[in-house]
Amino acid sequence: MSGIDCGIKSATSKLNMAASYASSNPLQSITLGMEASLEAKASAKAIQAVDENLGQIIDLFA
Repeated sequence: MSGIDCGIKSATSKLNMAASYASSNPLQSITLGMEASLEAKASAKAIQAVDENLGQIIDLFA
């Protein structure tokens, strides 16, 4: 599993946990939501970097 996949799965997991804590522990829910947001942004930046450099990456293996 790539780092991008791990980041997306971790963010999804934290969002699910945040939803389950929403009524019983709102502060924990907010913290998990913020962590998930940061992980999702990092994964999006990694995807964007790969997309922008895909031609060069393909050339390395050609």
